[in-house]
Amino acid sequence: MALYGRERTDAFLSSFGAACSRLEKGLSEPSPQLGDQLQDLQKMLTEAAAYLPPRLLHRAQEDLKRLRAEVVSSQPKKRFAFTTKHSGTATSSEALEPLKPVHQVSLPDKAVGLRHRSGETLHLTDVDGRPLELDSLEDCCVTVHGNPAALFATRLSRCELRCGPVTTSAFVEHCRDSRFWLACQQLRVHSSSQCQSALFATRLSRCELRCGPVTTSAFVEHCRDSRFWLACQQLRVHSSSQCQFRMHVQSRAIVEDSTGLGFGAYDWQYEGQEDHWRASGLDPSCNQWRQVDDFNCPMARSPNWTFLKDDPDNSLPVHEQPS
Repeated sequence: MALYGRERTDAFLSSFGAACSRLEKGLSEPSPQLGDQLQDLQKMLTEAAAYLPPRLLHRAQEDLKRLRAEVVSSQPKKRFAFTTKHSGTATSSEALEPLKPVHQVSLPDKAVGLRHRSGETLHLTDVDGRPLELDSLEDCCVTVHGNPAALFATRLSRCELRCGPVTTSAFVEHCRDSRFWLACQQLRVHSSSQCQSALFATRLSRCELRCGPVTTSAFVEHCRDSRFWLACQQLRVHSSSQCQFRMHVQSRAIVEDSTGLGFGAYDWQYEGQEDHWRASGLDPSCNQWRQVDDFNCPMARSPNWTFLKDDPDNSLPVHEQPS
């Protein structure tokens, strides 16, 4: 029987809490399995993000961030720590082949990274303060434990990439059929397709973000003075101020602990968007952009957001009060 509402949230909190406890108990004896447990926790959280209340989602994210840091600090200090699972038949020597230092694969000076990998699960450490480059990976699951100075992901196919906070920018180019969990100052995506399952925008300041259809939800947190063009199942905005949203939502937008927000209809068009709409499963003819709920004002008109008037030249629009 399917779980709904509070029952579903309670079920997640119970299973997520138990998994966190198991991981914490294993910290006394570090092993590669800790990385797998972190991946399981991240997967649980990603799947629950569409229905968790923003405060519970934020709390779970903080718990996962803390556990990730504890796992990293418990590991022996070395350039890389990883487990490998080849999808095809391979000899034991191939499966246990150590990762080559990056200078042996002609990566830029002081950078770390991976190239030409297929069907592997990899856990990377010791990346703090250094550029990270991932190039030509297929069917790989990569977890980066640390804070790289910048991230360059090129030619990733059918991959999952989970990365700790990036100090500057993350660049995604020529990638397809992949999923990314990224926190950075700026995200740049070029010549990529079928890579949007969910979107997380955190701590954006004075930015513009234009995004094609997102299969599930878009999460905007701790952003200010920014403008967004988003198409998704549901939009969640938390702890943000002075932001404008041109949105296409199948259900509604949810606002919490935010002020000075403006909402209007999604009006961004680009070449190839018809294919992206079909792949996302969203209905371009069904846009509930006027459905906005402010959790801080459940019983009265909210002073924290307004509708935006049409603005063809994309200059800063004038707000109008919601009816």
